[in-house]
Amino acid sequence: MVRVKGQIDAPLVDIANVRQEYWQRKEVRLPSIAKFMPKKKVWFGLKEVEQEPKIILRRLSEEEWRSINERFWSVREELAKKLPILRKLYDKAAKGLVLKASEQKVLNHSQTESMPIYIGMLELMIEEPNMSYEDVRVLVDSVDDYDRETLLSYVNSLTSEKAIVAHRINEERMEELNKMQKQVAAGF
Repeated sequence: MVRVKGQIDAPLVDIANVRQEYWQRKEVRLPSIAKFMPKKKVWFGLKEVEQEPKIILRRLSEEEWRSINERFWSVREELAKKLPILRKLYDKAAKGLVLKASEQKVLNHSQTESMPIYIGMLELMIEEPNMSYEDVRVLVDSVDDYDRETLLSYVNSLTSEKAIVAHRINEERMEELNKMQKQVAAGF
């Protein structure tokens, strides 16, 4: 590291560590909606195959994350109010305990309430073809469970990656603050 008199010892940004296998663009095949598409055959190697419909997803920018938060703040607020109950139910389900019908109803209702956020995120994530919110809703409704879960898993992976990075940054900042507090306390 090059030093200048009075320079604070700070490491350079290690962007490779921050990225952690981030993807920028993903091609997602949706075979369940092939019946709605015109058949198109292409040569793949030495044989002719039918193409499956696909969409291209891209990573969201920070500005787009903020726009989602602004757009769906009321939905997020309602879900945040129910978060303690939902956590208990998810923990119970994770332990392998059987949920009562009323508890399953609460979980299903929360998933239904959160679906507009998923659709809004997919609307911004889908780069090709260009789709509106209503188009994405129709797409999610028309694909089978496997393709729907695939699409939603990309949304979940994107949000969890963002949360992991935010958590690491928060931990580092808290460590810095604790160090500074110790130094100040040692000075007195």
